[in-house]
Amino acid sequence: MRFTFYDGVNTVGGNKILLEADGTSLLLDFGENFSEMNRYFDEFMTPRSPVGILDYLELDLLPPLQGIFRPDMELEGIWRRKENHPWFRTVEVDALLLSHAHLDHCGFLRFLKAEIPVYSSLKTSLLLKVTQETSKDDGYYFFKELSLTEEGLLHKNTKKSENKYIWRKFFIFGERNSLAEEKWRETKEDALQFFPGLSSTFNFLGEREAKIGQLRVKVWPVDHSIPGACAYGIQTSSGWVIYTGDLRKHGKERGLTLTFAEEARKLKPLALIVEGTRISQNEEDSSFSEETVEENITEILRHSCGLVVADFGPRNIERLLSFLEAAKRCKRKLVITSKDLALLTTLQVADPSLSLPEKDPYLLVFKDVKARRENWEKELLEKYSSSTVTCRDIRNSQGDFVLCFSYFDLQELVDIQPQGGVYVLSSCEPFNEEMKIDQNKLEAWVDHFGLEKHGALIGEKMLHASGHMDREGLRELIEEINPQFVIPVHTEKPEAFAEIVPTRKLIWPEKGKALEL
Repeated sequence: MRFTFYDGVNTVGGNKILLEADGTSLLLDFGENFSEMNRYFDEFMTPRSPVGILDYLELDLLPPLQGIFRPDMELEGIWRRKENHPWFRTVEVDALLLSHAHLDHCGFLRFLKAEIPVYSSLKTSLLLKVTQETSKDDGYYFFKELSLTEEGLLHKNTKKSENKYIWRKFFIFGERNSLAEEKWRETKEDALQFFPGLSSTFNFLGEREAKIGQLRVKVWPVDHSIPGACAYGIQTSSGWVIYTGDLRKHGKERGLTLTFAEEARKLKPLALIVEGTRISQNEEDSSFSEETVEENITEILRHSCGLVVADFGPRNIERLLSFLEAAKRCKRKLVITSKDLALLTTLQVADPSLSLPEKDPYLLVFKDVKARRENWEKELLEKYSSSTVTCRDIRNSQGDFVLCFSYFDLQELVDIQPQGGVYVLSSCEPFNEEMKIDQNKLEAWVDHFGLEKHGALIGEKMLHASGHMDREGLRELIEEINPQFVIPVHTEKPEAFAEIVPTRKLIWPEKGKALEL
C-alpha cells in the first residue's frame, strides 16, 4: 500500500492524497491550497485561463500526474515540460473520494477529467452544484469543453450551438432521493434543461459502502462546519486505512463523530490519516459548542437596539440557523442573501427540516441594488418575492432585523445608513497575513458606520464554534480509533502530535514523496 501526499502537508488545507493498493488508485480529496495560491496570485493577478493548467503545474499548485486532468486544459507538449520533475508520473485513478465541500478539499476538482467518478455524500454533491451555479467557477458538476485557437491557446466557444458539455459522474452514498435527482437536472444553462442522459451521471449507491476496483470503501457522516462532511475507511489487503477529512465533536451533530470513532475502532485500522488544524491549541482555547454560540448571540441581540449585522463563514448552515433561532427569540427577522437562499433551497431536498422564506415568517431575503442579475438569482427572487426586503425597508426599521452580510456585502450599508447597532463577526480569528489585510478593511467599514464590534473583531472566542477539534479532542479521537500508525495532515504544527501520540506510532508525510506501508 502506497500513499503520496501531494498537498495538505505542513499546511492547513489543499488535501490531495493518492492511495494505491491492490491494483486500485484512489484520490482522497483534491483541494485548493489557499496559502500557496496567495504566495503567487491575488485578485489582480490570477492564473492565465488561455494556458489551462500550465501555471498551476509550473508552481506545484497541481501535482504533475499525467492522466488525471481534463484533456481540454492541457496545452500541446505540456507533459514534455514536466518530464524531469521529481514528482512526474503517469497514473490512472479509479475514483475521487470527497470528504466535504469546503474548497480547500474540493476546489481543484474542476481540473480533473470527467472519467474519474466522484464519490460523496448527497449534501456534498448538492453543495458542489449550487457552488458552481452561483459563482464563476466552472467544472464541479459539468463543464464546457475548451477549444484551441489558431495560436494554440484555449478558449470557450461563445456560440451555444458549438458548445460541447461534459458531465461528471457522481456516486452518492445512501438511499435514492428522487427530489435530489430532479434538482440535479436543473442547470444554469437554459440549453441544458433537458440534456439527454443527464440522470445517468448521478447515481445512488443505496448503502454506505462501495466496491471500487479491488478496494472496499466505507463512509461515515461526521460533525463539521458544513453539511455533508464525512470520513472514509478503505479496506486493502494490508489493512484498513481511515481518513478523517475535517471533523469536530462540539457541533450539533457531534453524535455523528462519536459513532464514526466507535465503528472505525472495530476495524482495527492499520493507519489513520487525521487532520490537525487546531492541534497546537490547549485546553484554555477549548471548543465552544454551537449551542453556547447560539446563546451568546442571543444575549447580544437582546441588548442591541439598532441594526445587527451577522458575518459568518460561507456554507456554514448551522451558524445561519443559530442566528435564525437567536433572532426569533429577540423578535427580529433574519435577512439572508440570494446565495444563502440558493444554499437552503438546494439542501432542503436532502433535509426537509431546513427553514425557507414564506414558510418561516422570521426569514427574509435581501434584494440588493443590481443593474443585471444572473438567471438563478432572478428566479429565486421572483419565487420568494413576498419575502424580500430592500435597503429602504431595513433603513426605515433597523431594530427589526439581523442582516447576514460578509465583507463583500458591506457596500450596501451606504444605502442602509445604520443608526448605531452592532457587527458580529462569528468566525475564526485571522491566521495569515491575507486574512489580516481583509480584517483591516472590514474594521474600517465597521468604524465608519459606528457599529459596535463583537466576535473575532475583538477576540471574543465564545461567538464561534470551530469546525475542528482541539488537542484534547484529537487525543481522545486517536485513542478511541487506536490505529497502528497515525499520519497527520491539514496542520501547520505536525510536531505537536508527538505530545498526544506515541512517537513509534507517528509517520510524518512529506510532500510529493511516496510512503509505503
